[in-house]
Parts: sequence; C-alpha cells; structure tokens
Amino acid sequence: MKSALSICSLVFILFGCNSQPKVEGVWYQSYRIINGKKNDSGFRSSKLLEFRDDQFIYVRLGDPSSGKLGEAIIDTHDLKFTDDKLVWGSETVGFHHSADSIVIYNGTISLVYKRLNPELKNVEVNPQHFIGAKQFTGEVYRDKVDFVNDTLMLYTGQYYQLSPDFGWAVVDYAGYKFLNIFSNFTPVMVIESCDPDLIELSYPGYMEMEFTLTPSETLRGKDDLMGCWELTEDDFLTPSLPSFPGDCFQETVWFKEDSLKIQHPRWAEHVKWELSHDGSAIYFRDPNANELRIWKVQEVSESTLTLGVPNVDDLELKRFRKVDD
Repeated sequence: MKSALSICSLVFILFGCNSQPKVEGVWYQSYRIINGKKNDSGFRSSKLLEFRDDQFIYVRLGDPSSGKLGEAIIDTHDLKFTDDKLVWGSETVGFHHSADSIVIYNGTISLVYKRLNPELKNVEVNPQHFIGAKQFTGEVYRDKVDFVNDTLMLYTGQYYQLSPDFGWAVVDYAGYKFLNIFSNFTPVMVIESCDPDLIELSYPGYMEMEFTLTPSETLRGKDDLMGCWELTEDDFLTPSLPSFPGDCFQETVWFKEDSLKIQHPRWAEHVKWELSHDGSAIYFRDPNANELRIWKVQEVSESTLTLGVPNVDDLELKRFRKVDD
C-alpha cells in the first residue's frame, strides 16, 4: 500500500497540467502503472506519441502481423485539451505532463511516456553496419548476437538458447531511428550513433539504459567443421526397439560446404546449412517443420565436436568424434 501511494504521489507531484500544455515533440512509451504499481508483465515498449499543432499522432513501430518490422504505423487524430483531459475523436483520457514526461491514464491503468531528445534526430544509420557478429553490451547485460542478413538476427550467446532467431529492422520516424528486434522481451531501442565498429543504443524505460553493439571475435569457420562426426560412446542412443539390418543407433552428421546430412537411428535428412559470422552457431531450415533450427557450437578440435542442441526445455550437449567419411 505504501509503495502504491508513493508512486501515485510521485505522478501527481511531477506532472502538472494546464489547458494548453507545451507537449510538442515525440514521446516514447516507457512503462505502465496498474493500481499504483509499475507493471511490466506482457509489456513491450514499441509505441510513440507525437503532438504536432492540433494533432495527436499515435505510432506503432513495426507491424509483426504483416512481417513489416521496419514500418511505422501511424494513426492521426484531431486533438484538444480540457482541464486535465486529453480528447481525440470520441476518446477521453486523463493527462498529466512535465518537461520530459507525460502520463495518460484511464481508470487504474497509466501509461508513462518520455520525451525523446531532439538532438538524436537525423542520425545517419546504415543498416549494413549491423550485419555480422556483435557483442551486445549494457551496464548489467552482455550477450552475443549475429545479424545474419537484413531481416534475421540470432542470439548466439547465453540467452534465448531454445528460440534464438528473431526478425529485426531499422525503423525511421520523424527523423529518429529505432532498432526493432521482434522479441517479447526486447524493447525497441533508439539508435544514437551507427558506425561499423560501434553502434550506440538507448532504451528510455523506467530506468534509462544504454547499450552498445561492437564486432565480436571470429571463433571458427566452416572448414573447421567439415567431415563426418559420430556421436561418442557415452552419448549412444539405447535401442528401445528390436534392431533391423542396417540400423545405426549412434547419430552421425556429415558437413560439406553447402550441405549437411544428419543420420539418426531410423531416418536421415539432407539440409543446406550456414554458420554464424563468428562461427558460434550452425543454422538450417527444417524441411519438415519449415522452421529454423539452430545448434550452438560449444567446442571443436581436429578430433572432437560438442554441439548444444535445443531439446524440449533445455540445451542438450552432444559430443561427437571425427571419423573417416
């Protein structure tokens, strides 16, 4: 109760109002308050507001339903203020503001927006500077990612082990550039600078956060994986059915330049495979499920190979030994 009262008090102390508030500019949807408490459950920051003359502009960054992550979807309405209310069309909501934040509320739900710094407008961004393997670093966060091409990004480090592939795009609105990685847990971030060796990002959330993308070290190339690898004795599959002529109960993989054969005990498949830019992940499209499958390369030498293969709810380590093919 004390926490709820303190947040409500903070909102009403910081956000004054008048009949013609000076709110021109672009505002980023930072966080949500429900019943007086900050609530991030199911919340992903990907929306903007802009107040321009007598218009209220609601912006969604990216349209996942159509796959157009680089588009800004814009709804424009005539606008007027009445006391502490914001009115557009038939909609009326509560409204408070300060120099750098606004709160729009309706009942027990409040949405807090932060003003974007006009100095970040018109930053030169070349999307090709993202392509490649990167260290994704923040004050309390560090991971590895790989921008495979202009639409696909992989998490190749410690997070998102089971579902590491995401769409991405750069979105441009009102001169601001945003990095949109389509994940329920990754907010849209403002691009502050973009060079081949350093990309600076910011997230104007409840707590301001700064991130950088820098090129990461290349660990290995395709040549290091070429050949035939057989599951080691410790990892042999135990037969659960009577054996038949030609049965092989150890999994085997054959890497060639542009093809991969995966031999399981009862079936085999051939796929076209690729290696992430830093050599930390193998990825290919499952011909049956039509989805991307990703194996993490944990370790490789001339004679041994260890892969992290996604299982139901964990990453299963599989150890292989090099055999004559």
